[in-house]
Amino acid sequence: IYVPQLFSMDNVMNGYIPTYAQIRSEVYTAWYYGAKGFVYYAWYTHETLSKGMSLNPKRKHWFLPESPLWNQIGKLNAELTDLKEILLFGQDDKQITFAHQGSALCKTVVLPDRRQYIFLINPTSEPQNNIHILGLESGEKLMASDDSILPQRVDSKKYLLANLPAYGISVYGIKR
Repeated sequence: IYVPQLFSMDNVMNGYIPTYAQIRSEVYTAWYYGAKGFVYYAWYTHETLSKGMSLNPKRKHWFLPESPLWNQIGKLNAELTDLKEILLFGQDDKQITFAHQGSALCKTVVLPDRRQYIFLINPTSEPQNNIHILGLESGEKLMASDDSILPQRVDSKKYLLANLPAYGISVYGIKR
């Protein structure tokens, strides 16, 4: 289980609050490394702070539904629910491989019924470009599960080329 933090601590990073894209990328990165569950966290105490918090001096504590990210977490949870079968039961599949210079995390999973999915995850604030997807057969095509841009086949070579924006996530189903 992974626990992303949905708030800032005044004494850490000057009260920086993560964005939705960062939390989404963080959750998918945790899944990539083996997490199967997520519990979102915002610090709460009944004890008041003497000075309040920097972004709202009247605030004396955090409460999870008051996090600026709270309404967007429902959207992320719906997305994870739509992918739950793949995220929970998909097994690593080495038939498709990836080549790139950078920090992108790339993974192919296969379900027991042989359906395959590709996940591209950018855990950084820098775009990740020129991700080569290798090993797709000539009759196989990718279908985006969301509004992700489909990778392009390069000069009829045997690979597809994908790019990810900062903190971007792309999920593709393989259609035969």
